[in-house]
Amino acid sequence: MSGRRFDTRTIMTCAAIGVATGLLLIPFNLLSVALTAAFPLLVTLIYGLWAVPALMGLAMLRRPGTGILTSTVAGLVGMPLSTYGWMMVVTMFLWGLIIEIPFAVTRYRVWSTPMFLVTSAIIGAMSGALLIVSLGGEQMSTATMVGAIVLATVSTPGFGYLSLLGVRALARAGVGGARRQVAGGSS
Repeated sequence: MSGRRFDTRTIMTCAAIGVATGLLLIPFNLLSVALTAAFPLLVTLIYGLWAVPALMGLAMLRRPGTGILTSTVAGLVGMPLSTYGWMMVVTMFLWGLIIEIPFAVTRYRVWSTPMFLVTSAIIGAMSGALLIVSLGGEQMSTATMVGAIVLATVSTPGFGYLSLLGVRALARAGVGGARRQVAGGSS
């Protein structure tokens, strides 16, 4: 991809996806805070929701940086109602950055569904591992630790796939200007 700046349409599309998904994440942020300590395995089932903004931005626009920008906007939208405050923005920026790494490795040339699913699984595994660290893994049973990583790794690609379905539905409706196949088989 070229190193040119984002045009207005790209920025506005990232902002629209970021606002919509940021609003979607608000109740789930509150829910995850309330449930994480008591039911960590249950919360890992919804970890993939935080990948949706970046994945949708990348799938719709197929440009470097769109995952980071979209995810950061989602964090800004959710920040005022999040118990994490500014860390919500930092966290969402990092989710976007990590999700973009596999695409950057391929020099933004591979846009296949398997690429999105593998990327989702990677971020899911990392999230499961971070949950263990943040909750003090030494106090968890081995089964809970393994369960958290496995559930996050398996459930996050489900949300990755839902992201692709959402982008495909938007493309069919003429939203986003995507006339080409969105994250389908070929790159």
